[in-house]
Amino acid sequence: MAKTIFMFTQNYPSIKGDSVFIVSEIPFLCKKFDKVIILSLSKEQKEKLCVPENCTVYFLYSSKKVQSLFKVFCSIYFWKNIKLLYEEYKDLKKSNKFSIYTMFSAIKFYFRAVNICNKLKKILKKEKNPDIFYSFWSDAETLAASLIGKNICVCSRIHRYDLYEESRIYNYQPFKKVIDRRIAGCYFISQQGMKYYLNKFATKTQNHYKLFYLGSFSNKTSYTKLTLTNDPFEIVSISDIISFKRVEMIIEALTVVNNKIKIRWTHIGDGIEFNNIKTLAKEKLGKIDNISFSFLGYIQHEKLMKYLSVHNFHCFITTSQSEGLPVSVMEALSFSIPIIAPNVGGISEIVDDTDGILLPATAKAKDFATAIEKIAKMSPKQYDNLRKEAFSMWNKKFNAKTNYMVFAEELYNLK
Repeated sequence: MAKTIFMFTQNYPSIKGDSVFIVSEIPFLCKKFDKVIILSLSKEQKEKLCVPENCTVYFLYSSKKVQSLFKVFCSIYFWKNIKLLYEEYKDLKKSNKFSIYTMFSAIKFYFRAVNICNKLKKILKKEKNPDIFYSFWSDAETLAASLIGKNICVCSRIHRYDLYEESRIYNYQPFKKVIDRRIAGCYFISQQGMKYYLNKFATKTQNHYKLFYLGSFSNKTSYTKLTLTNDPFEIVSISDIISFKRVEMIIEALTVVNNKIKIRWTHIGDGIEFNNIKTLAKEKLGKIDNISFSFLGYIQHEKLMKYLSVHNFHCFITTSQSEGLPVSVMEALSFSIPIIAPNVGGISEIVDDTDGILLPATAKAKDFATAIEKIAKMSPKQYDNLRKEAFSMWNKKFNAKTNYMVFAEELYNLK
């Protein structure tokens, strides 16, 4: 039976942002559904990714803020669903989170949802009604889909910033229970995230909530052997350079690592703290003889995969203080690279003592340094086993070919 799916994204098909995740998933959706309509909340960029033939893209961003606000007040969706603000008010009171600030955040969230509804109305005049609204993030667009969708299934993935209260201003996730009551499926990228949600926001029976890991592709069909030699111990990290990623922790760790171990650290990714972190690295590491480092900035995803496939990295490190379940770690494992990571978010579902070193969430720089030393000093057999298990972890649980095929089937059969 022919089916159409409308998919909300934050950035895709722009080259940055959530495109790094969605680029792996979209081919499976386009293969399963007859038509895929991408509703990107970003503005259209000159440089963007190619999309499959049966995929159409609409960009919903508008710079006309005052005009959009006026249209929200005049919108049928605003007045028809105004009772949801009262519903959210009651949820806030029950959870002891009500304040002027949280209610103001709720109103802003509701305005965003109605604004998206106004734009969707125009698109629905061009496109036939979808069978499914699917939001890659559980945010205002998910609420919008539930407001506009008549007899249409609405579902959403749930990650990190759209889940954990501490990742939002005032420790408040707007409309979570309201959305939960109105949509047909909630899909989590980690077991830990699902457990958190069930304790905080769930309003339905447990079979309504399901775990579907993200995944990554690899050109490898088996693990890649690599020896520990007298050459530099190669460390790679991949992340935006923003506060909660704590890239400075890697720098601090390298300042206290055993000076007999020659290390070359490569960081891939940019962000608002890029220049500050580069300056800090020069100050802290520039005069240490056994440490060298480089910041490569942003690398487009396809080129990044090629880079990882031809460079022999001995370990991958992340020091983030908050995570969902990072795709960068999946990608590292697919190239047989062992992981050093703190136990935050869903990290423990992908890192353990078989494929790397899982540190406590409270780990300090010295703990990361000790972990680096432990891997660097491993016997050839120990290190080889670590690489085998790294690839095995990816292949069993995070292989995109398997994960996205199953997920596309789930969405297709959603009622």
